[in-house]
Amino acid sequence: MKIKTISIVHGGELASDVAQQIKAKKPEGIHDVDVVLRNASDRPKTLLDHGGDTIICFVIQTIENSSPTEEVN
Repeated sequence: MKIKTISIVHGGELASDVAQQIKAKKPEGIHDVDVVLRNASDRPKTLLDHGGDTIICFVIQTIENSSPTEEVN
């Protein structure tokens, strides 16, 4: 199956910056693939609504003791 969408889910301020950098580095030859940024706190159950033509990449910032940020909880 051909990939149509890459969804980058980010959590935390630094993770948001990294996600934007990943999106900016999309190879020039890939024009038919959409790259979408999503905040991890935005309706996480909707991540299951994607089909087999979507890749979901998680970029999640952690804090002390590898705990998730408040934004992710």
